Amino acid sequence: MNPLLNTIRLARPVNLLIIAATMYALRYNLVAPLVDLHAHGSPPPFGHFSFFLAVLVMALLAAAGNTINDYFDQKVDRINKPDRVIVGKSIKRRVAMILHQLFNGMAVVIGLYLGWRCQSYAVALIPVVVAAILWLYSPVLKKMFLVGNLAVMCCVMIVPVWTGLLETDAIWHDYADMLMRPQELTHQIWKWMLGYAVFAALLTLAREAQKDLEDREGDAAAGYRTMAVIWGAARTGRFIAMLLGITLLLALASLAYVFGLGGWTTAFGALCVMTPLVISVIVTLKARSKQDYSRASRYTKLTMAGGLIFTFAIRSWLLSAG
Repeated sequence: MNPLLNTIRLARPVNLLIIAATMYALRYNLVAPLVDLHAHGSPPPFGHFSFFLAVLVMALLAAAGNTINDYFDQKVDRINKPDRVIVGKSIKRRVAMILHQLFNGMAVVIGLYLGWRCQSYAVALIPVVVAAILWLYSPVLKKMFLVGNLAVMCCVMIVPVWTGLLETDAIWHDYADMLMRPQELTHQIWKWMLGYAVFAALLTLAREAQKDLEDREGDAAAGYRTMAVIWGAARTGRFIAMLLGITLLLALASLAYVFGLGGWTTAFGALCVMTPLVISVIVTLKARSKQDYSRASRYTKLTMAGGLIFTFAIRSWLLSAG
């Protein structure tokens, strides 16, 4: 296969597109209408090109993490998914390491530039911290019970937090003088960003556990102390069902609190988020094979996608409410 195509496969382009879609959906469907309402039709102050660079930082970090994970997991992947092994087969180990360093280096440099532009140490440091976590994930963190799963969860949570940090920082720098209560606007933005971060955290932790069940054989051979290896399939399945059940209850409570019990917004949210979530719980509890756990994981991923689609309904609701 073409070396360029192998490199693209190694970076997991679908996951990178999901990250980009998440950040743009949060910006234009949540932040933009809130700024429009509070700042009399003004757009988000964080510039379009700067926001593109911020999206690029997260995509590069994810690409670097995927690359180094495949580098360290060659033995595991030859057991769990031998037909999808890339490093050591289609791409040399040395090339994979160079790609990882290149992706990480670009992300950190762009992050430092954005931190300088925003005059924010947090903006500058977040890419460095994420790069370090993803570097340590396979060789260190995944060998510690639950720590690897929590590390991935934190990295996913950072995507909406990073978006909120950039936007609210720009609001205080550029729009504070023209707003009666800038803290009210930033509070509303953070309410939505942190809400999405919590849901992303719960769904990611559940999905990582589902993937651990799928990859249990190879993970055990590599000495990884995942939930599936330590707890076994039945107990891990119940833990996943509990996480997804909590997510379901929180989603229902949020819909009822924000949008009320009736109306098309609530119904659309239930359709986008609840349907794949419930199916994921059922498939997980009934799963008996790697294929079953893989299918359950896909439904959890569909739930995340449903949450992004739901941002379009939130945008309509925010604009109509204003």
